Amino acid sequence: MINSEDLKIIPFEEKYADDFKRININWLTPQFEVTPSDEKALNNPLHEIINRNGYIFLAQKDHQIIGCIALEKIDNKTYMLSRMGVDLKYQGLKIGQRLMDVSLAKAKELKANKLFLYTSYQLVKAINLYFKNGFKAVPVGQAPVDRATLKLEKSL
Repeated sequence: MINSEDLKIIPFEEKYADDFKRININWLTPQFEVTPSDEKALNNPLHEIINRNGYIFLAQKDHQIIGCIALEKIDNKTYMLSRMGVDLKYQGLKIGQRLMDVSLAKAKELKANKLFLYTSYQLVKAINLYFKNGFKAVPVGQAPVDRATLKLEKSL
């Protein structure tokens, strides 16, 4: 685990757009194809997420961005968690949990009553994190990408 003083969770700024993209490409490409919808969000997170009343949080250690998570607004009561990733050399240090904590707190602050996310059965560590934080499996329905084999929801 990284000491709280060594790790900061900060809001997205445009100057971190390349870091946001890098972290996401790095977790996607070993197992999955980067889709056109991925490219759209990763190439312009300000327009695709932030300007649509969403949020991106970044994990920063020693002025380096090492993790990220997005909270995308669906409607006034529903948000989707997406684009969560932690640099490989920092995985297993509870950074994902810290990003999750900040996202859950923000969703509650926004008075959301539901969070959901799509993931893949291949991402066992991520799924364990989601279940640990109270997410429950629901029918996938119309998934936004082919790799989404599991949909999870959490009532707030």
